[in-house]
Amino acid sequence: MRAIWMSMILSSMAILGPSISIASSDICAQVLDDTFDFNGRIIVEEKAQRGPRLQEYQERLMLVESLLGNLKRPTETRVTVGHLTIFSVFDRNDFSVYVGIQPQTASWKRSKVDLDTLNHEYAHAIFEKNLLASIPQFRDQYAAIDARARENDPAVILYTALHELFADIVTVVTTKNPDTFPELLAASPEALKSFELGVQDSHREFTFEELNYRSMTLGAHPGALKSWSSLLKQTESKQHPYFLLLPARWKFWGLVRNKISSASYQKQIIERVFPILSQEVERMLEFSQDSLSEADVQALNYRLMKSLEQVL
Repeated sequence: MRAIWMSMILSSMAILGPSISIASSDICAQVLDDTFDFNGRIIVEEKAQRGPRLQEYQERLMLVESLLGNLKRPTETRVTVGHLTIFSVFDRNDFSVYVGIQPQTASWKRSKVDLDTLNHEYAHAIFEKNLLASIPQFRDQYAAIDARARENDPAVILYTALHELFADIVTVVTTKNPDTFPELLAASPEALKSFELGVQDSHREFTFEELNYRSMTLGAHPGALKSWSSLLKQTESKQHPYFLLLPARWKFWGLVRNKISSASYQKQIIERVFPILSQEVERMLEFSQDSLSEADVQALNYRLMKSLEQVL
């Protein structure tokens, strides 16, 4: 079983997918039916070539990187686009990204789903790259974090929640669409994974609650924060990384929605947000409690919202 923090997947809090190893250039040279580009960083497998064209994946990554300001680019990341039998995932062990698509359902809408999925997974690589560069003790504590992850430590749940928040923010900033993920998940029932750790279930659609955990607009609804606080009392809610930071998600979009149409402002957002989340990862390294309390989660959201207000 792979620990939660070791890989980030698009549709659920937990990933138990296979280890994804992106081929080296020597291996790539042997795969004659595959297509490569982006300086050898993208491979579209033959079985996925009915989906978006290689150029579309390349253009999306170039767009993402144009929005990073002075943040480091994960140049070591290798992207493989393949079949949906392997779920989309970022593997922090080797910084690889795998995007699983369903080319037999290729369409304009499906193409957007695949590109947004790539956007999200690549953002995980960006976050991890910059955490390693900005927090010396983060690299030093890799082994300790690994051990804590195997025990489903609450600190690792916080780390995962911050990772997912950053990846969703990067994708929303790129698309300028706050409901990118509810729309993506609603269009992708085949990508469904249940909330039970590691259990795949492709025979049901996403629930209303699952879709709303990824929305950045519901905070505008009266009573949204009160409903979130009520649900937070449930133990399982405090283990769900998308749910944990919903108030911060809502606050983020409320701050940028009227300004993100400006290209110059759009290019500043991600670089301004990263230090806020990075600071919370540093706090996570010192978190030693056996469980997350409501007060812990509320305090984290308060700090995030206050900091976002100051920079956005």
